[in-house]
Amino acid sequence: MRSRLLLVLSYFVLQGCASNPIPMVSQVPVPDVIALRPDVQSRPLILDRVVFDVPKGKVLGEKRQGNLCVNPAPLIWEEEILEFNRGAYHREFEKIAKQYNFRLAEKPTSLFGSAISTGNELLIAARIVVTNQNACFASTFNVHIPVRKGNVRFLVHWEIFSVAEKKVVFALENESSGVLENFKPFSEDSYYTQAFGNSVRGLLNDQDFRTLVIFTPIGKDAT
Repeated sequence: MRSRLLLVLSYFVLQGCASNPIPMVSQVPVPDVIALRPDVQSRPLILDRVVFDVPKGKVLGEKRQGNLCVNPAPLIWEEEILEFNRGAYHREFEKIAKQYNFRLAEKPTSLFGSAISTGNELLIAARIVVTNQNACFASTFNVHIPVRKGNVRFLVHWEIFSVAEKKVVFALENESSGVLENFKPFSEDSYYTQAFGNSVRGLLNDQDFRTLVIFTPIGKDAT
């Protein structure tokens, strides 16, 4: 009887969320990236930092509350500037770069070592402005872990710094978006990392960036 009651409650909760959909930000098409050929020589890439630079108090969109996603209210950015030097965004960058055969800088083999440098590395930084976001915040039934779902749109300013030339050698702006349709704990939230990953794809697909990254043998097409 108890299990049946839980199933009935779960059904009505799901129906409630379905009847109170979260508004959707305007979606950005995901770039169809052309992978580098495995034999192409390319400069090692290092994602140095990811910075969220959004004016505190900016209204991004709409937020809703609870497992039924009710009580719509303005969603306001309440953070100062956020900077990440490691973590989910760096893992997403490395995963996507490897997927398309871009070369990453070698990591140190010891906790006391430093990264192995060839002098050809390109340091990459991303400054992100969250332009739109809609979300629903809730908690799990049993242990009350905070969860959320939603969608977001980014404007991303990329800068590429050449270690050899000791200066910024390339800049690019693109837009991207991400959607999370089911509740997940904040620690596993994916619509920010998804939007960031789609922006990474836009960077890797940019022809000027690819020209900068690739050592092109004379008379050959590297891509």
